[in-house]
Amino acid sequence: MDMKKTTTSPYPAEFRARAVQMVIDHLDSYASLTAAVRDIAARLGCSPDSLRVRVTSSLSAIPAGFPGPAPRRRRASRNASARTASCGKPMRS
Repeated sequence: MDMKKTTTSPYPAEFRARAVQMVIDHLDSYASLTAAVRDIAARLGCSPDSLRVRVTSSLSAIPAGFPGPAPRRRRASRNASARTASCGKPMRS
């Protein structure tokens, strides 16, 4: 009863490795890992969920102290300057 389901991937190992590398290389261009995975998976024509699983397992396999992908910077919202510019000004009536 404890038999594992064995399936084969429809994609070659090189394709899978390159897809993971694309996500890692372009993380800084997206707001989140999920956004990067969804967009790249759609471009490649594969499942976002399977690509996400491969990327997260790949990122967790990086040894401590090894320089991985560059840390992502938080993007300022487009409205940030508009919101803070009105601070201290009287509100319209």
